[in-house]
Amino acid sequence: MTNEWIAGFFSNGGYFGKQVMGNNLYFHVGIAENNKNLGLINEIMEYLNMGNIRRKGKDACQYRINKKKDVKKFINEICPLLKGHKKRLADNFIKEFIMRYGQE
Repeated sequence: MTNEWIAGFFSNGGYFGKQVMGNNLYFHVGIAENNKNLGLINEIMEYLNMGNIRRKGKDACQYRINKKKDVKKFINEICPLLKGHKKRLADNFIKEFIMRYGQE
């Protein structure tokens, strides 16, 4: 498994998200997949060494990266490898992330 491979896989089933909880805004990155690919999602999680996996109903699972430091690592290591529409989505997500947290 490589960062390039993960970027390609993320381009198909990955997403960028934000969630408001009270007065706080949280950023996350995830991949939604069918449970038949749970083994593959687990390999991605182990390779990246961050995030967690949740089952969503009986047929789906979700790999999600929530911690700010881990989202930043994903931004720095995987997002530069994205192409096309997903790259444009990443660029917008990164701009908002930086506006919220700065360059740190």
